[in-house]
Amino acid sequence: MTWKQVSLFVLSGVLVVIPLTNWTMQGLHLIFGGQTTDTWSFAVMTPIIEEVYKLLPLALFLFFSRRATSLSLSDYVLLGAAPGIGFQFAEELSRRLTQSHYGVSFLGGKTLHWELFDLFPGYFEESFIPTMMNVTHPVHSAMIALGFGIAYRYTSCLTRWVYVFPALLLCWAILNHAAWNGQNRLPDWILTIHEWTGEGYRTEGFFLLLLMAGLLKDYWICTVSVNGCPFFEAKPS
Repeated sequence: MTWKQVSLFVLSGVLVVIPLTNWTMQGLHLIFGGQTTDTWSFAVMTPIIEEVYKLLPLALFLFFSRRATSLSLSDYVLLGAAPGIGFQFAEELSRRLTQSHYGVSFLGGKTLHWELFDLFPGYFEESFIPTMMNVTHPVHSAMIALGFGIAYRYTSCLTRWVYVFPALLLCWAILNHAAWNGQNRLPDWILTIHEWTGEGYRTEGFFLLLLMAGLLKDYWICTVSVNGCPFFEAKPS
């Protein structure tokens, strides 16, 4: 993938995903009523819609492009993260323009962290007695896209049950997002499951391990000629 193509995916996060998310939420409120501050809206439907819609540019590319089967796992990471980058840029810009104290709460202190030496800046975590965190949008979308890339490219070696893997990653991302948005309103059983999965703190580490495995696999494919079907093998185009 060229940087020009990746930049188009970043723009899709701004020009496609953000408007589509807003229209969908407005449509839901038009049908079911309620306010954007209702728990079902900002802590349930918003996380589901945002995490799914950030994957739409990649899904459309895979469906319509002939290059879909030739993508490396690194390409999946880039094309998954790019809409998340655009989405986060537009979301944060709009909120900073409309909210004077965005990223700061009275009891939690600083909640939005943009530090120079953070590996994945832009994450959410309370400064005072933190109990959970939520990673930045590109991390979630890149992790899910990488999981889908593994499933899509190597189904012939791993069977179609491998698609359960990216589905679980999507559910994990939605859970992290929902738990952060509704940490004081969601039922205890949801927050208990969130606690079992690491309360958001294990997401970055898991993504890094998955990314490292993907990069090593790409390197192996580029440098070694293999006959037969090893554990991973690219799907023929």
